[in-house]
Amino acid sequence: MRERRKPVAAVALLLAFFIGAAQGGAGVMMQGFYWDCPEDWYGTMAAKASELRYMHGGYGIDRIWFPAPQKSHAGRHSMGYDPFDYYDLGQYHQKGSTATRFGTQDELKSAIARYRSLGIACMADIVLNHRAGGGEEANPNLDGATTWTDFSGVASGRCTWRFDQFHPSSREQADAGPFEGFPDVCHSGTAGPDLIQWGRWLADPANAGFDGGWRLDYVKGVNPPYLKEFIQGAGAAYSVLECWGDIPFIEKYLAESACPAAFDFPAFYTMAQVFNHQGDIRQLVDPSKVLAAKHPAQAVTFVANHDTDKDAHVESIVDNTLLAYAFILTYQGYPCIFWKDYFNYGLAEAGGKPGNGIKPLVWVRGALGGGQPDIQLLKADDDNLLAYGTRSGGPLAPGYLVAINNHPHEVRHAKVFTRNRFLWNKTLACHAWYSYAEGRNRQPEAIRCNDMGCAILEVPPRGYVVYSVATELPEPWAHQDIGRTGAQGSAMQVDGVYTVTASGADIEGGEDAFHYASTQVEGDAALIARIGRLDHTHPWAKAGIMIRDGHHASAANAAVLATPANGLCFQWRTAEGDRTHSVVVGGVEAPCWVGLKRMGNTFLAHYSQDGRKWRQIGAGQTIGMAPRATAGLAVTSHENGTLATAIIDNLSLASP
Repeated sequence: MRERRKPVAAVALLLAFFIGAAQGGAGVMMQGFYWDCPEDWYGTMAAKASELRYMHGGYGIDRIWFPAPQKSHAGRHSMGYDPFDYYDLGQYHQKGSTATRFGTQDELKSAIARYRSLGIACMADIVLNHRAGGGEEANPNLDGATTWTDFSGVASGRCTWRFDQFHPSSREQADAGPFEGFPDVCHSGTAGPDLIQWGRWLADPANAGFDGGWRLDYVKGVNPPYLKEFIQGAGAAYSVLECWGDIPFIEKYLAESACPAAFDFPAFYTMAQVFNHQGDIRQLVDPSKVLAAKHPAQAVTFVANHDTDKDAHVESIVDNTLLAYAFILTYQGYPCIFWKDYFNYGLAEAGGKPGNGIKPLVWVRGALGGGQPDIQLLKADDDNLLAYGTRSGGPLAPGYLVAINNHPHEVRHAKVFTRNRFLWNKTLACHAWYSYAEGRNRQPEAIRCNDMGCAILEVPPRGYVVYSVATELPEPWAHQDIGRTGAQGSAMQVDGVYTVTASGADIEGGEDAFHYASTQVEGDAALIARIGRLDHTHPWAKAGIMIRDGHHASAANAAVLATPANGLCFQWRTAEGDRTHSVVVGGVEAPCWVGLKRMGNTFLAHYSQDGRKWRQIGAGQTIGMAPRATAGLAVTSHENGTLATAIIDNLSLASP
């Protein structure tokens, strides 16, 4: 009798089959530009879309912040904060060029469409406070003095304002404040509704297609009630205030504008003090100093932006920068990565080890933390050491433990007690780590979390560690891309739940393109799994089980695969390089059970909607396959270059 193998199986289920059967966003934003970025920037943004969506292990950003899109006073030399013609997105020749600094309207639409196709929301930078570049005119509101407020000649013919749409106007003398001498918009006149209409226009894909809301520039100069009108009237579900100030000031603007979120400037300044000057690290979780500690759902945390990067008078986080990123990417709030940090300053993979840099931290947040971690403070009795972790976890998001050591040369130990029972009584691997100290940047050993939730984390100086359950496939399983795939796939397993992410054009025709998590089998075998979920990247995306004659793209195989919109497929290729045949069962969607049985060279396919009552799919098929084959999980997105994620559990593999 051959040895029976059942990595995650129920024996009764296997017997019943033999005898009786006749999901990523990580909750991370990116600022998609920087000050004085090169001209025609939209093309660069579009070219990086796939990389940003799939930073690590199938996880990446879910929102990108675009620069201010309209034609501005300085034309190609402007970063967009001196708006001239709101409705010129790079289609009218004025201010010295047709394109804005960042490109043409068609290039903007193309870049937005590319990100939207990958499930990434696109947020526009909106300047509501002021306008620039108007013609000179006598201003009766200033006793005939000259102002540059005549916009009657803009090429778009829209928002053709004159002096009375600016402060002081006949309706309102002033609002919250002007900016650097630019004409200050009076929102109480027709300018207010005009800007709301503009926001609606920008959201229309025929014009731009922004679907990720607004980054509202310099809100300190705009009355909060108008911000509320704009947010509600322009139709965006999400907006972020650029509100430089302390927490009470930000709270006031959030409340009076009814805005969902604000950039966490208090956290930025606190991190600068902690990491540049070895300040007390416990300040990072102080609700009086960090918005994310007090109002996590409203805080957009960041380590740098276009202003902090260029302005000498703002103290940037220049020391221990990766520790700052480790904090915002594993803590509460909505973290925003700065483009230059990721691409220009090399922080994406800084350190050169598999667990170093921004990329694995994004994966940690998405794959282990579920994108919106609920944080429990675990240790804050040392001014150089901070430890925290997620309060709960499960197979799809097990959670994690984090410790950050800000001491310049001493190792610190954090003895913690986690409430996350999913981590209890388990061995925990270190998934992300880094140390700026010489000779210390190496992956820590695995640790044990005991049956009371106690674990001891060793943290190198000027470093961080992130621990969670092991996610590797069980031995001797392995995973790889098969065929020509446009994006690298991945596979992980936590407590018998498999998450397989894949690109690939299809499992079909004479060659396949998919991701395969598999192990070797000898002779007769039976494979069962429950397909819990599959991303709808295409109606013919596929996820299921397969027995295959090796790893060639054209190898003989048999598979039972679920699709998002076309039912179940039993499909097979009888010999190397032959075309694929299939039988489709319509009306069956995930979650569902699939089974595949090999007896000699005969292959039988079955499905079940409850794991108990099984039905055969089509007839048995004869396939010329070597006795030693592979068996496992197969996933394809059917959109090469785009990843689809499948959640599969109750996997059983046995040889009778």
